[in-house]
Amino acid sequence: MNDTRASIVDILRDFMTAHRMLRGLFESHRAGRLRFADVTLLVEDREASVLYRLKERCHVLFRGTQADASAPVGREALFDLAVGELFHEAMKLRENLYQLEVYAPKVSALRGVSTDAADDALFREFGKIQDTAVGRLEEALEETGSLLEQTRRQLLALLLHHREDGLVARCLVEHSAAVDAVFAMDIGDLLAEIYGDAARGYATAAHSYLASAFYAEAVDALERAQHELGGREEFRGLICYAEGMQAFLARSYPRSVEKLAAWVDGGPGEEEKTYARLARAAISRIHNLVDADEDEGLIDDAKKLVERLDRLVDPV
Repeated sequence: MNDTRASIVDILRDFMTAHRMLRGLFESHRAGRLRFADVTLLVEDREASVLYRLKERCHVLFRGTQADASAPVGREALFDLAVGELFHEAMKLRENLYQLEVYAPKVSALRGVSTDAADDALFREFGKIQDTAVGRLEEALEETGSLLEQTRRQLLALLLHHREDGLVARCLVEHSAAVDAVFAMDIGDLLAEIYGDAARGYATAAHSYLASAFYAEAVDALERAQHELGGREEFRGLICYAEGMQAFLARSYPRSVEKLAAWVDGGPGEEEKTYARLARAAISRIHNLVDADEDEGLIDDAKKLVERLDRLVDPV
């Protein structure tokens, strides 16, 4: 279902953003620069918070998939629980930081001007709370870091479960820098981990691009897939198709005819019939898009290509 696929991609994007922000918070804490304002965009009870969005999207998409309580825990349900725990640990971090940065100075200021001995007991309680907040902050940071790693591992397992989803492959390819940071491996290694080899991962992304008419992006993904194969030319024909369709969109009609003819020469397989229909629909319009007197040769070549595409679409 398209909505489900899009939500998985949103979850992937949000997790990569949350991972980057959390790692930044940990570094700020080590450097003694962690501030409450740094945490609010990461975690609070509203849509602007990336961890809140991630938690809510997981609940909507995955909660309820485990209808039978006695059934084995599903991959999605486990990831949903991990994200929920990550959110709540980050909220603890936020609250303890708030105690130290916002409440503590106010308490100190009020204590400095208080003249009523009856207030001493309350100030002692405030002091106990602030003392424990320091330890709780350290605990929350440690737990959040541990949960972040465990949730990352669950996300990788989830991606393996959804590896046939072209939108997921596209998201990974488009965010390769974030992939390096989150999964501690480059995009080629991650695609190999998920798809068995990197070429298949790039090809999965490419087919999704082709289905969405993002032909330039498809060419790039297919060329990366081709590169992973070394000397094998498995994707050469499909690259010609994508280049031909991109040329048509760019109104470079001679190049479009040339590249699509090269694709037909390569003998497209049965699974590429849909592409043949799209190519035919494009090339059959060329005679209406160019000057008949000046481009007679192009129109003739386009007509011949349409006839060849007809045989691909409806073979005799």
